[in-house]
Amino acid sequence: MSIAKEEEPHVLIISYPSQGHINPLIQLAKFLAQCSLRITFITTDAAINSIVKSKPASLARIEFQSFTVNAGLMNSDGSTVAAYLQRFRSDATEFLTATFSRLSPVCVVYDSFMPWVLEIAKPMGILSAPFFTQSCAVGAIYYLYYRGLFSAGQPPAAELLGLEELTIHDVPSFMLTSNPYPVLTSVVLEQFSNLSEATWVLGNSFDELETRIIQSFRPKLPVKTIGPMLPSAYFSAGCSGSLDRRFDGDMFEAAFECIKWLDGKEEGSVVYVSFGSLLALSDEQMGELAFGLKQSGKAFLWVVKKPEDGSVRQGNNKLPEWFVEETREQGLVVPWCSQLEVLSHPAIGCFVSHCGWNSTLESLTLGVPVVAMPQWTDQPTNGKFIADVWQVGVRAAAGEKGVVGREELVSCLGLVMDVGEKRREVRANAARWSELARAAVKEGGSSSRNLQDFVDGIRRSHASKPAVPS
Repeated sequence: MSIAKEEEPHVLIISYPSQGHINPLIQLAKFLAQCSLRITFITTDAAINSIVKSKPASLARIEFQSFTVNAGLMNSDGSTVAAYLQRFRSDATEFLTATFSRLSPVCVVYDSFMPWVLEIAKPMGILSAPFFTQSCAVGAIYYLYYRGLFSAGQPPAAELLGLEELTIHDVPSFMLTSNPYPVLTSVVLEQFSNLSEATWVLGNSFDELETRIIQSFRPKLPVKTIGPMLPSAYFSAGCSGSLDRRFDGDMFEAAFECIKWLDGKEEGSVVYVSFGSLLALSDEQMGELAFGLKQSGKAFLWVVKKPEDGSVRQGNNKLPEWFVEETREQGLVVPWCSQLEVLSHPAIGCFVSHCGWNSTLESLTLGVPVVAMPQWTDQPTNGKFIADVWQVGVRAAAGEKGVVGREELVSCLGLVMDVGEKRREVRANAARWSELARAAVKEGGSSSRNLQDFVDGIRRSHASKPAVPS
């Protein structure tokens, strides 16, 4: 006999309206809904409209609510970032205060970039769980900076919180003296302003991946790593069947012809290139990538997204005019794709990646070697771990202007994909981390146990509340 919806513990999940934040939180929402919790997912109108327009069956048990931000979108030059964030907080606070009062949830899971949600929830007796969408290593670096244990323009000492030896090129870009987005530095540091008051701290990682860092945090904070937050199909043998295969939170329309194109390629022969949903590369970097891919002679699938308002623009993501025609037999360029379906395809041999955390977790889980080309925010740290700690790829060396040249790209692709010792090493390590990631989320695994503890805590709190008179 099923539990009546009004009797299910009610959990609100609140996401920052960015693709990289929505994806793991949507996946968490789907998992919690399967545990007979009532789930309401909340973000901005624009993001919700993109998510629900296709009405996928996997979201049928999730309710959606949204709020309007009465401000223009963020510009890449930072001129309106502060104004947007201030308005975002103001409009969200007004909406969430009313929503919490009306729905009386047991718990709110909120994007860690929105720590002020706790200030609304705590006086109402609502359990709180900030969700970190970046790695524990990056969180540790921000935490150390917040505590004043190192200064901008220098790396933290390696012994602090179990971190690896880092150079200035390995720390998040917000920790550099040249950082053009000081207001965003404030956002990432504010995550820690009231973290000790939260009921739980959730992380999209797994214990085996960042063991020392996670262990060093646990005496200080109620950390539960519950990742990788990916659809269930990717933890099953062969990634096949009718299981959940998509995040179902895409804000952009995927090009489906790429899977059919990949079907015609040999196993491990294709280079997949994508720099995520936010970044628009400079014309110079696009040109070097184009020349490098052509010169490599390797088949490629390249996601070249048209810059949107709110993109972080180094340029316009503009391909050289000759490129598509001259490489028609070699590669395919698409505006967007279902990245998980692409990375799980047997034709993919490596991933040329910006090293966003979601992309990093996806490549680790699916065992795909990486050519790391980090650009900004947390990506340099992720690139360091990909190349030197987990050793599942190589990091392309950028020149003085931060541009990776064509020869460097060709060299990196050769190391990862051509027969040789480096290829054997990164493929073996990628396979090992894939096994560990899958084991973490299976029943009895570290992330599975942590997630079950979280659900049990919500149930206990719900059961202890007095019944509402009818």
